[in-house]
Amino acid sequence: MSANTKYTPAPQRDSFDDTAHYSQAPPSYAEPSASADNDALLGGPRSSEDNIPDDFKVRIQHQRMQ
Repeated sequence: MSANTKYTPAPQRDSFDDTAHYSQAPPSYAEPSASADNDALLGGPRSSEDNIPDDFKVRIQHQRMQ
């Protein structure tokens, strides 16, 4: 390195040690009742019969004959 290179070492700290700014636990550590709310929002877990992704599902509407 050159003699006139300006280098300042970065401060050394572990971000995991600084927990004062967290107001709540991450979602994976939440109460079990919170996952029940997700089931209501997302429709619950899929059954073994429903293994097709929703993107590939097509809703077919039949037209009535006159």
